[in-house]
Amino acid sequence: MAQSMRNLLEPEDSRRFNGPDYARLVVPRLKVVKQDHYTQYLDPALPLEHRLDAAFIELEINKAQQQKLRDFLAPLKQKHYPTYEHCIRVGLLTREIASYLQLDQKAALYAGLMHDIGKALMPLETLNKTDGWTKEDSKAMERHVAVAYEMLRDAFDFTADIVVLHHRFQPNKYPKVVPEHLHDYSEPTKIKIAEIGRILAIADVFDALHRINSRHGERRGLSGKEIQTKMMEYNPDAKNLIKRLFKNDVLTTYIYGEPHEETETLDEKDGLYTESFQYTDSNRSVNNTRRHVALACSIEAIADKAGCTTRYQNVSRHLLLEYFVTAGINISDAFARMAETINNSNTCPENIYQFAAQAQFESKRNRRGGRVNQGMIELLTPIIAAQHLHDPEYKLKPADILKLAFDFITKTTPKDVASLRELKETACKLSHYDDRKVSEHLDAKNINDYYEMELLESDNSTSVAHNGEFLKGFPTILDMCNTLENSSYPHFMRKVKEAFTRARAAHDPEVSAGFLADCVAVATYLYLSQNPTERVFG
Repeated sequence: MAQSMRNLLEPEDSRRFNGPDYARLVVPRLKVVKQDHYTQYLDPALPLEHRLDAAFIELEINKAQQQKLRDFLAPLKQKHYPTYEHCIRVGLLTREIASYLQLDQKAALYAGLMHDIGKALMPLETLNKTDGWTKEDSKAMERHVAVAYEMLRDAFDFTADIVVLHHRFQPNKYPKVVPEHLHDYSEPTKIKIAEIGRILAIADVFDALHRINSRHGERRGLSGKEIQTKMMEYNPDAKNLIKRLFKNDVLTTYIYGEPHEETETLDEKDGLYTESFQYTDSNRSVNNTRRHVALACSIEAIADKAGCTTRYQNVSRHLLLEYFVTAGINISDAFARMAETINNSNTCPENIYQFAAQAQFESKRNRRGGRVNQGMIELLTPIIAAQHLHDPEYKLKPADILKLAFDFITKTTPKDVASLRELKETACKLSHYDDRKVSEHLDAKNINDYYEMELLESDNSTSVAHNGEFLKGFPTILDMCNTLENSSYPHFMRKVKEAFTRARAAHDPEVSAGFLADCVAVATYLYLSQNPTERVFG
């Protein structure tokens, strides 16, 4: 069977190519072609290669393996850049579908990245062709599957067994004969190969439908709704799955730069929205702050973020979704008391951080489990204080609030430092970290001093990132808030995922997902609390 795949190669192909040596042989002879061949469903503000870097980090793929994958993609990158980008998008999307279905995300990413590498040996004029596509073109292009299989079989054998399936689910399926598996896999593993092969085919078709060409009538890109319809048409055996993927925003009708019909229609018919605020204070109030904290800190856990508890999975039995939702609502009372204390004072009251310590205590109410939102509480405290001290009428920009929050921590007192230590000690007790000692830093005159001393003692990337977030003026939170505010994605959960992905790509790979999730919650709060009547969710 494997020999039959080799028979599909042209003699010239066989001579030119042998696994990873192919990259070194072919790259110098190929011309880079970069054109806008596709409409976009991913925001181009974050380059695809940065998205891929984030995926590598999230899946803990080591540097050597990353480089090996890039080496296999290199000929395609040099010869036909649009197809190279297609491979990255299909890899990312196959991984996302696998995450939703709780399949092997790493295997899905590898298969998606590698599925079209055989096109590096296809004629350039065929790869560039967007008009007048013929049956002969289709027949010639079929050879890319055999080429990819032969490239991969000695280096990524499991991936090869998946990639060979990605055109087997269409009416004119090919190759006609599928080679036997490269290993004597168990039955569950054979099922896994078939499942990932199927979702790879779905991802491939979805991305291909965004290509601007004349294969579906006049030369244009299809609308999001047209793509959704064709996905159902081209995947009759998987209609129910396709519906689920669209309903859960794994597949999307969003096209970058175009109006999103679905959300616009919803908003036009939502006549009661403005009236829903008729009983809400127009200025920044205690009740508004309580509600915004509860919303932001509870909804954060729902959004899909790699390595975190989400609506799709609990990362451990100690980090259940209901713990995060309950704790997010619980801490809002303490911040309401903090807001009320500031509003009732002519100057900044002493020991504002006592309310942060109270929030950590109260996060435990009505739930099991340990600490789940210590980082959120620490980050929220100076931001909420700055808002109630300086911006009662919602006039400032998020960047201005964060500057004032940084200024606030420099003006705190030793009593605030003592309360911050109490918060940290409570967090350790909640998680039964009996052997973990909270640093006292008795020389710290204010919260800023404390974080500076903590940073000097930091022995891991997450601790460096956490302490640095305060000392650098909350850059991660600002970037995330800007993404939430400016992203053109129609749905909030997708915006959250985008903000998380951008932060993951920007930070050291060893920084924990938990720290980034804390920043998501606080960025959501900041965006919501500075735009209190905006239709954020949905």
